Amino acid sequence: MTTPSELELQNSVKVLELLSKIDGIAYEQQEKRPDIFIISEPDTDLTAIVDVEEDVVVTFIEITDLPNGVPAGLAEKLLEVNHTAIAGAYTLSNGKLYFKSNLAIENLDLNELEDSIRSVFYTVHNSISTISTYFTGA
Repeated sequence: MTTPSELELQNSVKVLELLSKIDGIAYEQQEKRPDIFIISEPDTDLTAIVDVEEDVVVTFIEITDLPNGVPAGLAEKLLEVNHTAIAGAYTLSNGKLYFKSNLAIENLDLNELEDSIRSVFYTVHNSISTISTYFTGA
């Protein structure tokens, strides 16, 4: 576990202030990693992570492990969903599937952060049943 830099800690204060102003989003700042927030939205019953870096805020949901690689047809379906996503995209990294949105922190405001978070929840909520058929065998 890496220790957050001083800049990441400063940026976390800004993100915490913004998160406190978003209605309908629950959040918890991690004690051991104050640059990481666990957020949830009751309407979608989903949980995401907000990771505050030195120059970017990353909001993501880990969807699933893909230990046997990318199933046939999944990459094409992800590209189709990504095309219609308001903000963010499905990504593949280290054998896992994520939905992720990145925002520059320099001029980050409430509307931008809220729109990004809501887009992450909205897109995953509306696409998970379609894409899950590729890795659950349903």
